[in-house]
Amino acid sequence: SLSSLPQVPDYVLYGLPARKAPAFVEEAVTVGARFVVLFTSGFNETNREEGRALAREIRAILASDANRDEMGRRRLRVVGPNCLGIYNPAGGLAYFAGQSGEPGGRVSVISQSGGQGELLIEFFTQRGLPTRMCASVGNSLDIGVTEILDFYRVDPFTEAVACYVEGLREGEGTRFVRLVRETTRTKPVAIWKTGRIKEAVSAISSHTGVLAGDAEIFAAALRQAGAVQADSMESLYDATAALLLCPGACRDGHLRVGIVGSGGGFSVDVVDTLGAHGLERARFTETTLKALSSALPEINTFVINPVDMGERGYDPAVFARVLEICAMDENVDLLVVTRETERYPAFGTWFGIADIGALYAQSIADVAQKSGKPVFVIVTGVRTDLEAHRERRRFLEKLEAMGIPSFPTVGRAAGAAAALRAWSRAL
Repeated sequence: SLSSLPQVPDYVLYGLPARKAPAFVEEAVTVGARFVVLFTSGFNETNREEGRALAREIRAILASDANRDEMGRRRLRVVGPNCLGIYNPAGGLAYFAGQSGEPGGRVSVISQSGGQGELLIEFFTQRGLPTRMCASVGNSLDIGVTEILDFYRVDPFTEAVACYVEGLREGEGTRFVRLVRETTRTKPVAIWKTGRIKEAVSAISSHTGVLAGDAEIFAAALRQAGAVQADSMESLYDATAALLLCPGACRDGHLRVGIVGSGGGFSVDVVDTLGAHGLERARFTETTLKALSSALPEINTFVINPVDMGERGYDPAVFARVLEICAMDENVDLLVVTRETERYPAFGTWFGIADIGALYAQSIADVAQKSGKPVFVIVTGVRTDLEAHRERRRFLEKLEAMGIPSFPTVGRAAGAAAALRAWSRAL
């Protein structure tokens, strides 16, 4: 029992059957514990009266005078049920033994699903964005997504917020949207909202027992509040990374894109996909066009945006020069660069450079710093052999270390660029 412990615990994880949870919470109030995480399920999400009765009993305990301090505030707060609780590497809290994580993360996560929260931590961390905190709130019997967002809003170490939301408790929507609006004034908020189709709404009810609500109304409210919306784990990461690494990319809500690659067909694909996301292709100035014509030969190249460098684009000196010319154009707000890492070994041998990818990465970082403009890198590849994977991974790690956003597909890069524009227009 809690009363037999030598010290009063601050944070307690409960994993016993749901029917015993009310008595446990009552004991936690008696001993003076601060937080209880109800890992167990069997409450509102069951859609049974027994589960709802257990939830009501716990709420009554939390609302009782025994759980009030001299200021009338609740002493004990409950996270869950049906959740993993709080992940905070700076405070020594993890979900599992050996879980990756280190203090100093910049992104804080809210997840109504414990499993999705765990995956988001790993997904972000493995791609160069360590998670500062993650709150898995489950059914939100007491603490919900709104209170967590309010904490992240004022937390000086949280620079961006990423949310996985299935639905909100009844009456919570107005306050949540208001807090999103207040938060986006100082830091970006990206939200992945599930429950967009009827079948998913039913699944949400049996998972966390919250109200999924009307997806279109919820999306419209979030847009007005300034949140960037995602529809997958990948797009949530892409939007968060772009907003965190590339603040101030848009001017007056416009995002004019310069495109640099090696290969005409792929460049056309980039133009098509960016256009489908409502993004504007930059019109180079005459000065830029003349400089590009001088930097590139007339054969197998194209200098009108999108720029096709052809094979010469793998010459490190030519690559660096072309990037600088395009990035310094006054009509360019964002530069999108494509690279095929599978070709690095051959060109490295040709130019006598052991790690030619390192030169490309450094040139990209130098141009981003000199121009003050964001650079997105689309790193393509179709080979699945181990050596090709290693070459691609080495290049991606260099970009991550330099704070350069990278994407495996044109569509994901376009989605991230659209997120930049959406947040800028909402400010």
